[in-house]
This record gives sequence, structure tokens and C-alpha cells, in this order.
Amino acid sequence: MEMTTISAEIPEKLRQQLNEVDVDVGEVVQEALEDEIRRQRRSDLRARAKGLTASMTSEEIAAAVSSDRDTQV
Repeated sequence: MEMTTISAEIPEKLRQQLNEVDVDVGEVVQEALEDEIRRQRRSDLRARAKGLTASMTSEEIAAAVSSDRDTQV
């Protein structure tokens, strides 16, 4: 995987505390960014789904779910 470098300013005291407990900052930042991307994507999907279901009746939603279950053999 190709990597890139990012930088951020943090308080000196926080940097010292990170060093004291031997935190792998790169790993923590990468995990936090991946979590944020997942959170944003879920939020976007929820908004899109809400828009789709707002124009569908309960019967249409039930039929779509049933149809989807039938195709998942």
C-alpha cells in the first residue's frame, strides 16, 4: 500500500504524554481516520436510504426486502 504523510499540530504536553506511554501515533491516526470515513459513509447511506424509503409505501419496502431475501440463497 502506498503511504503519504500528514501533519498536525498538537500541544507539547500531549506529545510528551504520547511518548511516555509509547503510543504509535501513525497507527492511532490511521485507525481514527478509517473510523471517521466509515461513520461518514454510514451517515450518507442512511440519508440516501431515508430519501428512498420516504417515497415508498410500507408494502413496497416489505416486497423489496422479501425479494432481496429470496435472491440470497
